[in-house]
Amino acid sequence: MFSVLLWLVATFLLCCDGRKRPRHMPATVFGRPFGGFLDHSDVHKFAAPTVLNDQVKKGVVYQSVDHFDPLNMFSWKQHYLYNMQFYNGSGLVFCMIGGESKISYKWIADTSYMWLVWAKKYKAAAFLPEHRFYGDSHPKRDMSTASYQYFTIEQALADLRNFILNINEEFFPNVKTRWILFGGSYPGSLSAWFRAQNPDITIGSISSSAGMHTQLDYYRKF
Repeated sequence: MFSVLLWLVATFLLCCDGRKRPRHMPATVFGRPFGGFLDHSDVHKFAAPTVLNDQVKKGVVYQSVDHFDPLNMFSWKQHYLYNMQFYNGSGLVFCMIGGESKISYKWIADTSYMWLVWAKKYKAAAFLPEHRFYGDSHPKRDMSTASYQYFTIEQALADLRNFILNINEEFFPNVKTRWILFGGSYPGSLSAWFRAQNPDITIGSISSSAGMHTQLDYYRKF
């Protein structure tokens, strides 16, 4: 009887040790948490974007669900943020490619980020498009295998080309634009691949920490 009572007390103490435990594992994509491994939740404490509040605006571009099937007539809204604060009419446009999370205001409002430091220095417009199937930009509303057939690198690169062409028409008519792409990690890969495939509408890309040699069965240490 005493041993049973001791076991109950020990169990109670373990359950009441005061430590907070996660109720569930964080949502991930290929082992990577949404938003990456860095926690930027307190970035607003250090950033001072108030002077840019009226400069950062939202927009949408209509994209094809499947860019490679002419019989697929379905479309969806790709959301983006933009900042024209530093643009001087030169045609220079910077594009930070959205990655595996919802696009965030801080990335285009906080002028301490290097790409915006350069935008200010070189008088460039700044755009931040959201990647398909993240945030508010969903070609399909469900997460079925049938829907995820459109969740590919090829479709994302085609989205980016159509995005640039639409932005040129809407914001820079009769202007010879010069686009430079930015990205880190997976978006860094996209920026390099896109530049290689689309030299006609870009003049460069800055790719940081990008994985360039993809492997389906990667067994080595990460």
